[in-house]
Amino acid sequence: MKRIIYLILLLITVTNTSAEAQFWKKKNSSSKKKPMVSKKLESTNEVAKKKTREIKYPSTITKDRYRIDVLLPLYLDEVAKDEKVENTDKLPERVQNSLRFYEGIKLAADTLTKAGYEVDVVIHDITQAALAPEKLIKSAALDSADLIIGAVQSYQLSALANYAQKKKINFVSVLSPADAGIVNNPYFTITQPTLLTHIKKIRAQALKKYPDQQIHLFYRTKPSVDSAAYQYMFTDVEDLVLPLVINSLPSTKQLELLFDSTQTNVILLPILDQGYVQQVMDYIQESFPSYRFDIYGLPSWKGMPKMLKTGKYPNFIINYSTPFYYNVNSSMTQYLSKAYKNEFKGKLTEMTVRGFETLTLYAGYLTEYGTIFNDKMTDSPMTISRYKLSPQWTEVNDLLYFENTHCAIYRFSDGSYSVTD
Repeated sequence: MKRIIYLILLLITVTNTSAEAQFWKKKNSSSKKKPMVSKKLESTNEVAKKKTREIKYPSTITKDRYRIDVLLPLYLDEVAKDEKVENTDKLPERVQNSLRFYEGIKLAADTLTKAGYEVDVVIHDITQAALAPEKLIKSAALDSADLIIGAVQSYQLSALANYAQKKKINFVSVLSPADAGIVNNPYFTITQPTLLTHIKKIRAQALKKYPDQQIHLFYRTKPSVDSAAYQYMFTDVEDLVLPLVINSLPSTKQLELLFDSTQTNVILLPILDQGYVQQVMDYIQESFPSYRFDIYGLPSWKGMPKMLKTGKYPNFIINYSTPFYYNVNSSMTQYLSKAYKNEFKGKLTEMTVRGFETLTLYAGYLTEYGTIFNDKMTDSPMTISRYKLSPQWTEVNDLLYFENTHCAIYRFSDGSYSVTD
């Protein structure tokens, strides 16, 4: 009974048509300097030069009405009581995130209705056995979809991406930053930037700010995710950074040889574990209270509340990347915040914003360009957060997939912060 009622509630129909879409503006082209390469690499690069980057798509199909299937882990069998979900603030985080994302989807559908878009949005609670991704594929439940949006785990990506490629429909992964080893799939898009993308962005920020200064790289070899983060951070800049393994906290004498009391000490810290990062920073603060530090880290640092406290790290600047940033004072955010309060009697959250802009963005693509809109995603969309959707390639120009490569940078300094978006 719960499932039937909720599927009825979650079947969102957006009516009317619109000949105009206002979600895009042209992106300025930019040129890059040709990097210096060694003789050893010239033959490989010659192969890459001869291979043209090309993606072949079938002709797009335009329709009077489009269907978007959204896969969300809502856990309705666990959290619904008497056919209602109550006390949402007390739900586990995994449930809250999906519920907030759904609320954004619902608000987007209402907005699109007013704007005249004709889109049917069907929500699947994939925590129910009969609605698990592999069951949806096997039962042909997704065969009528013109687009699939999935807040799914990394182990569920391959089956959905393969299905999307076979059916020549787009599949957008909105939760996991993993690529699941997927290659040569022009119908698969990751909107959560990968770890490699984050590291390239934060590293570039440090190198640009301190081009003539020694930069330290403190890293761990375990767990494997930290080891991978270190490899990403170190590759291509071996001659520009000084690495130090810190599987355990280094001695003060070791650090005295590295740090300089007369200038800002720059540290790349590709460690995801918030607890260990805080141990490292607390140790440095206690050992070198009068030294200045500029530390660059990863998006997992977002949940470290000690960074925000005035006086905790008075001589530190702390930087980390984030996949999504929205200005709470923008007109679009204010509109959404008001709509959310009227509909759900609560406060707007990041996951709600992401649900809202994901649906409005892709409904706009479908309405403007039809089912095959992939070569148009390089346009800069007018969303609340910034997106940079572009194909990713190997060194020899083989296609991997599409990815949102935009990351914003938070920069904290003794209780205050700024954002580079």
